[in-house]
Amino acid sequence: MSDLKRLSLAFAGKPMLNYFNILFNYYLSRLTGRVKTSAMPFAFSAEVSAVCNLHCPECIVGLGRTKRGKQFMDNNLFEKLLQETFRKSFYVNLYFQGEPFLNKQLFDLVGKAKEKKFYTVISTNGHFLGSGNNERIINSGLDRLVVSVDGISEEAYTYYRKSGRFEKVINGLKELMRERKKMNKNHPFVVLQFLAHRKNEHEIKYLKSFARQIGVDSLQIKTMQFIKPGNIDDLSPSEEKHRRYQKNEKGAWLVKKKKSLCFRLWSQAVVTSDGDVVPCCYDKIPENITGSIVHQNIGKIWKNERFNDLRSRLLSGKNLPEMCNNCIG
Repeated sequence: MSDLKRLSLAFAGKPMLNYFNILFNYYLSRLTGRVKTSAMPFAFSAEVSAVCNLHCPECIVGLGRTKRGKQFMDNNLFEKLLQETFRKSFYVNLYFQGEPFLNKQLFDLVGKAKEKKFYTVISTNGHFLGSGNNERIINSGLDRLVVSVDGISEEAYTYYRKSGRFEKVINGLKELMRERKKMNKNHPFVVLQFLAHRKNEHEIKYLKSFARQIGVDSLQIKTMQFIKPGNIDDLSPSEEKHRRYQKNEKGAWLVKKKKSLCFRLWSQAVVTSDGDVVPCCYDKIPENITGSIVHQNIGKIWKNERFNDLRSRLLSGKNLPEMCNNCIG
């Protein structure tokens, strides 16, 4: 309930009116087949770090395929983004492809977002939890922390989290939960995230017990996205509900069909460490840059011809960008 209250406070006022406008734009666009974008995104992801300390085999950063000029987002650029969005947006992810805690200014950035009354989220591989950082995480006012732990044993964890240290992550997470209790705080809301694949799916049945033992607030099991198609046969879970892909009649793996037209291009935006704006978190390299907040206002980028062309392609279902081929909505 505390987390819901914090989210509601960020949502109240002009951001709520903007969100209803987003819904109106989205459904009117679907109904007419013509793009309508008079609102602003309710949320955005700011890539405060484009580098990582791990080398996960299906991660675009781990494979060294990202295109960035800067490892970390400039503080002034982040402030510019906040200033241009805070009256209508209310939700900010301080991550995209890299590990946020490698940015030494991270806590300052969280603080700046909280000053603008944003609901703030960080997703981490957990290696920077522990002595020194946990108290700073809590004191920063961070609302939600997602910790990726793709295995509850050393063997399962390190199969995918290359260069990772299982015990360090778990001990740091336990310490964070103890510190939060000691400080009598109820934030950040801590989510244990588990990326299901063939080598760790046998541990899924133990996850709820494991999460309770640590004391986290929520457990999230995610399907695995593959960048290398050849790995799907080796790593795709045997249980259907944990798969992102299914085989067609010819035996080829295809992403499961989305249930409805993508909402993301009407509601959220992503800004890379360089300041480039991309339409979706699935555009990881990226390949569909619609503008740069270094030189432009994000509101103008959000409604420009490049962005609307992508929306038009979604509405028509023709000539979809590659990023859509790996998305399940």
